[in-house]
Amino acid sequence: MDTKSKNTLRNSGVIVIKSEHLLRNTGVKLIAFILAVLLLSTGIFVLEQTATTKMEGFGISETWDEQDYLKSSSLRSEVYSVYHDLFALADTYRSEEYIRSGALLDEDAVIEEYKLSLLAEDRSRFGLWENELGNVDSYYYGERSDSSVPKTVIDVINSDAFMERHGKEIEKYRAEQIQKQLQDYANTLNSLENAQKSFGLKWYIERDGQKRTSGEGVTPESLIQSKVYLENDKGKINASQEMSHYNYGGNSNTDNRIILAFDDHKVNEMAEIYSQDRADAVLAVQVFFVCGLLSLICLVVACIGAGRRETDNDIHLLVIDHIYWDLHLIILAWVEGMLIAAGVACIMYRLPAYMSAILLIIAVALAYNYVLSIVRVIKAHRFMDWFGTLVLCKKCWRLIKRFCRRIRDFYRNVIKGRSLVLLLCAAIIICAIVGMLIIALPPVGIILLGVTLWFGAKRAKSLDQTIKGVERIYEGDTDYKIEVEGHGPVEEMAKNINNINEGLSTAVRDAVEKELKSERLKTELITNVSHDIRTPLTSIITYIDLLKKEDIDEESRERYIGVLEQKAARLKALTDDLFEAAKASTGNMEVHWDTVNMEALVNQGMGELEDKIEDSGLQFIVSRPQEKVLVRADGRLLWRVIENLLFNVLKYALPGSRVYMTIDRDLFTDRGVFIIKNISADPLNIPAEELLERFKRGDDTRHSEGSGLGLAIAKDLTELQNGQFDLSIDGDLFKATVYLELTPDDEPLKAAEEGAGASDVEEKSE
Repeated sequence: MDTKSKNTLRNSGVIVIKSEHLLRNTGVKLIAFILAVLLLSTGIFVLEQTATTKMEGFGISETWDEQDYLKSSSLRSEVYSVYHDLFALADTYRSEEYIRSGALLDEDAVIEEYKLSLLAEDRSRFGLWENELGNVDSYYYGERSDSSVPKTVIDVINSDAFMERHGKEIEKYRAEQIQKQLQDYANTLNSLENAQKSFGLKWYIERDGQKRTSGEGVTPESLIQSKVYLENDKGKINASQEMSHYNYGGNSNTDNRIILAFDDHKVNEMAEIYSQDRADAVLAVQVFFVCGLLSLICLVVACIGAGRRETDNDIHLLVIDHIYWDLHLIILAWVEGMLIAAGVACIMYRLPAYMSAILLIIAVALAYNYVLSIVRVIKAHRFMDWFGTLVLCKKCWRLIKRFCRRIRDFYRNVIKGRSLVLLLCAAIIICAIVGMLIIALPPVGIILLGVTLWFGAKRAKSLDQTIKGVERIYEGDTDYKIEVEGHGPVEEMAKNINNINEGLSTAVRDAVEKELKSERLKTELITNVSHDIRTPLTSIITYIDLLKKEDIDEESRERYIGVLEQKAARLKALTDDLFEAAKASTGNMEVHWDTVNMEALVNQGMGELEDKIEDSGLQFIVSRPQEKVLVRADGRLLWRVIENLLFNVLKYALPGSRVYMTIDRDLFTDRGVFIIKNISADPLNIPAEELLERFKRGDDTRHSEGSGLGLAIAKDLTELQNGQFDLSIDGDLFKATVYLELTPDDEPLKAAEEGAGASDVEEKSE
């Protein structure tokens, strides 16, 4: 028996563990959450649709309070509404001619009150009727008795002069009041007509011996035979059994006989509708409670696994859980209010049902999501940590404590400071002397003491702040700034210390940035040199291995040798460029100064590269000077600068685009200028200054031929000739500018016209 019990307990524990593991599954939690939302939304939606669609025949304010329609408040309300209209028709309106005659107008309650208002306007606007009114100081505008209005006022508003002034206004007001009564009379008839269509209303009114009915053949005897009827015979109520217990209040007092009845067939139809709608309402309530219970069960399942995973026992919070839960509640209440308002609008304006259903699902999902968030926070024991109100109170308390500490520090650092003590002693001595001198006027001494203390405290504070700032800067805090308030020697010293500290900080920062940039450039240089040298060298080694094979044909051998020659030339050109870049950057090159014609040198360069220019498809547009531009330079080095710029254009310019070159004099700096502009084929996504670094190219892929040294060499060679080399990038527009010193007009031109200085430059290898 004990063994069976142990096995049962063991099996139960296994089931519990498996169930808990299952409830932690993400899919199970998601399904439980979705089911909880959909079930509750379904229950509320069914209840809402029943309340809005099934009650259209009775009005949203009515209820299915009785199982029998004849005993329901809906029917009693309809009977009372019809009776109220008939009572007004019999006792008040009577007929249209009666209303137009003005018999319903109460001269005292309506017209006379209007006359009093006109009289008050006359007196306030024109100051009239003073002689007639005597000492009457006020007028009555609401309900009044005859004793509340002086007789003199009554005499005035009924006088010929008053009627002559306001007769038209009074008649117009009288007509407006009669028109309102006619409108009320029409509304009453319209309401009776609607009741006749809906309930088959028939009625009978007898007044002063005159009879009025809803149609021919309507008699009191026939109306009383109806299932639903009501009779008021000069204050005596006689009604069907279901209507007899209803209290009609003041509307039962009449000198007339009023009888109304509903058609039995119409009443039976309304009873069937009422019974069916009531059954649907009861079913909707039952569906709501069942869906609510199932939704609660699904929500409990989701809450059990909330925050936990299958892999561990830790509580995992979501991003939304880090919002303070009381702030989350406020936001949720606001959003839910907006969604409820939108849902009510959908109901009022008869919008499609799916719109209110979507709003309802969103509202329920947000509410359940908040519940799950609270559950996760509680499981993580962070409920009080994410209580925003408590956190805010704690922060306010910290601010108060910080404020108190600052007051304490101010006392310690300023009031108890050494400098202030000395100043206080000096102030006391001064005030003592002043007090002795003006002993007869003690208040003056007290005032002087206060002023001295105030100024002394300010000076002492400035001095202590300066001393503290120097100590901070001495300890290495280069970002510290001394607070400077006011003007004086101490403040000037503090400003100077701040300026020195700022200069040191800037110098240190610039040095660090320069060192970091230098290290980065060194790394890039090594990487790029290794890449550009290793590429042709690898090809050379590969093709040498291919040539070692004995079974290759002569055609392949010649092709391999051609590739080897090309790669060797590439490697040689790269080595020469690297060697020349090193010499140019260090200034280890000899400069032979000549007078050089820049235009002739550019023409020569374009002539030597004519074939390459034609093959490139680029259109070169050259702006030439009106007079010669003679510069002081080394023709060989300047030729290399121009050649590198032309090769750069041929490699990287957009095919089919235009290249603009300008040779001119810079009137502002009195220098010769050479400008070349082109559109880059690849996006220029690096700063202009980085293009001047070693092994930098406009294309990051490094698929184009070239070493990436051309612009750097051109810049260094230009600076060797005491010139200036500038680059600028505007979108894909590349612009290079070379400035060189002009040669005085009396210095002879040396061989620039014939192209000397370029003939000894080796042809640049590709």
